[in-house]
Order: sequence, then structure tokens, then C-alpha cells
Amino acid sequence: GDTWDIDVQARRIGSPLDVSLTILGPDGKQLLAKDDTGGTSDVRVPFAVPTDGTYQLVVTDVSGKPLDSQSVYRLVVQKPVPRFRLQTTYNLNLPIGGKGSLGVNVTREGGFKEPIVLSVNGLPAGVVLPKEMTIPPTAATFALSLECPKTSPAEAKLIELFGTAKIDGQEVKQPVYATLTGDLAPRNPTANQTTRVLLATTMKPPFKAKVAEADGGRRIPRGSTHPSEILIERTDGFAGEIVLDMAGAQQRHRQGIRGPAITVPASAKKIDYPVFLPEWLETTRTSRIGLNAMAQIPDPTGKPRWVMAAVEGQITMSIEGALMKLSCTNEELRGSGSVSVPLKLSKSQHVTGPVTVELVVPPELKDRVTAKPLTWPSDKDEATLVIESKKGDTPGGVHFYTIRATGKKDGLPVVAETIIEVEWVGKK
Repeated sequence: GDTWDIDVQARRIGSPLDVSLTILGPDGKQLLAKDDTGGTSDVRVPFAVPTDGTYQLVVTDVSGKPLDSQSVYRLVVQKPVPRFRLQTTYNLNLPIGGKGSLGVNVTREGGFKEPIVLSVNGLPAGVVLPKEMTIPPTAATFALSLECPKTSPAEAKLIELFGTAKIDGQEVKQPVYATLTGDLAPRNPTANQTTRVLLATTMKPPFKAKVAEADGGRRIPRGSTHPSEILIERTDGFAGEIVLDMAGAQQRHRQGIRGPAITVPASAKKIDYPVFLPEWLETTRTSRIGLNAMAQIPDPTGKPRWVMAAVEGQITMSIEGALMKLSCTNEELRGSGSVSVPLKLSKSQHVTGPVTVELVVPPELKDRVTAKPLTWPSDKDEATLVIESKKGDTPGGVHFYTIRATGKKDGLPVVAETIIEVEWVGKK
């Protein structure tokens, strides 16, 4: 009839063991098998004894690694005492002039069934707590409601939450923990635990932006720039500038697809966002890129703040062949003071205007190697770029360089690159 708390500790004490626990009854039959409690490599379980007798606790290492002097564990068997633990999320965005709630999860052990009174320290200015902050007896969850007046400033604070309850006639105060997500493989289960929660009072963006051809799959040549039309909708009388930029987190690998931060003029309702597609992209795939829209707006106290909204939809592009191709016609390039690089350029009739060819110098050779940019002759498909080393400072050895050709299609860049190998001879 007794209940025992059985705790097998390994990773928590720095051991490499991945432990599992099996409990055998007096007749030798298996009554319980447990591995990885709460997403950790350790095991902690309550065990209700069904009958008097002798029980065996079998601790096993399932890591498959050879055992050594570090392969230790700690086994703690004890009757559980009444206690509680509180858990919440590590952040909450509370809209100014609105409401929000912070969920608190309760873990009760050892027969603890008392009410728990919550308290909060360090709230942002103006944030109002509810009148009722008591978690009822036996409740496993509680929603802590918060309200932010319209006159509150936009700010972020690290707040602390506590729960107080009576255990055996004594008041016990416990912090409310939140789990962070930075360490994906913590050696200690408490490594990602924090007693602070980031609470931010936030402003609603007075604008929306969306991709005109969201998920449209327009075919775009690699090595070119795709002007994707973005539609802007403004609300609450806002008519200021808006900045469009790539989102920091993308749903798919970009493989070098990129775009700049551009400013949407005041009152503008649409703009073309330039997305550059490198020439090495696969023509068998569909590529996407997500954007954010940002603007600077004063909060209710007049302090300038940046507000942000994700752009609805993604710029979607099906990749096709390049409009321009640059290549080197000599695979063995050697020289001392200078090297002549023979180049060949093929380009589509859609690439108009002059094509500029330049040398991309590695950072470690900056100011030691140069090349005068070349304007490609309009009537030829071959030309020569001369690379020169600084007098008396030849790099020596083999080095790789990128040569870049840039043209335009409809006023937007078209880029082709080739990598060459140069062997510098002579004294440094």
C-alpha cells in the first residue's frame, strides 16, 4: 500500500550512462519498466507497492557505450513528501490596450492537494494583475490573466513568479520555472530551467503586407533578380515609411537566395521587392523566401518603437536556366607580377546594356592583388582580365579567385561567376 519515489540519476551527476529501470516483484515477474523520464536520460517514477515482500530494482545502461570509471549512477529510494512544482512558458507578448494570459502548470507530489497563491515581481509599467491569483486545490493548470492599459509604454521586462502554499502547517514558497530552448542536448535537466519570464508589452502594427503572387511559382532564371510585387495595406491613419527585409528564419533552405532591406515610401500601396537567385540553384526545385515588414511608430508615451509584421505569403519561384554564363578558357594560370585570365561570356538577348567584369579578392589578399574592372566588348564573346600583384609582394603558391560578371535585365542585376585557380611564382 505504500508509494515510493524511485530516482535513478546519471546525467544529472555528469555520468555518460543512459539508464533504464525495471522493477521485479517477489515472484520475479516484471511490474514496471521505465526509460527516459521527462525527455531526459534519467529515470524518476512513483511506485505503489502491491503486496508485502522483497522487490528487485534492476538498473541498466542502454547507451551501448563501453563502461569506464565515469560510468556511475545514484539510486535514491524514498517515501515521497508532499510538495509541488510550477512551470510556465519563458515569454509572453501582451498587447497594449489588450489582455493576455500566462499558463501555469502544477505538478503535485506526495499527496499534496492544497491551494497555491501566486505572486509576481517586476511587471512592466501599467500591467494589471487579476484579483484572483489562487490555484485551487487539486488543479493541475491555471491561467494567470494580465491586462495592459492603452496608456502603457512599449517595453520588455524579465519578471519572476512564485507560488506559496502550506505544507504540514508551514508556508512553502516555490519559484515558477520556465524551460528555455537554447541547449538541445543538456547534460543536466536543469540547465535549460530559468526563474525569469520575458514579458513584453507590444504595439499592434498599423499595416499589413502581402505577396501579390503568393505561392504563384513564377519561373525565374538563376543568376537574375526577380522583382516580386508586395501589396501594402495601412490602417489607423498610418502613412509613414515601411521597411521590407528578409525574415531571419526561413521555412526552407535558401541556398544563397537573398534580398536587401528596402524602404517603402510614405503612403505607397505597393512596391517591387528584388530577390536575387544565384546561378548555382537547382532547376528542379521550387524556391521560396519569407519577408518581414517593419516601421517606426511612437508608443503611447511618445517614445519611438519599431513594430514588425510578417508579410503574408511567400515569394515563390520555379528556377530555370541562367541568362548569362562566364567561364575561363585556360585551366592552368601561372604568373609572377601579373596573370592574364582569358574569359568567355555567353548571354541571352534579354541581358541588355554593358556587362562589367570584376575580380572578387579573398579578404586575406586584400590590397595585395588587384584587377581593373573590365567592360565587356559588345561585339565579342571573349575578353581578358589582368590580375596584378603588389610590387615586391607576390602572394606565392596557389590561390583561388572569383571573377564576377554583372549585367542587367529590365534594369535589375544579372550575375554570373566563375572560380579560377592561379599559381603565383617568384619571391614574395
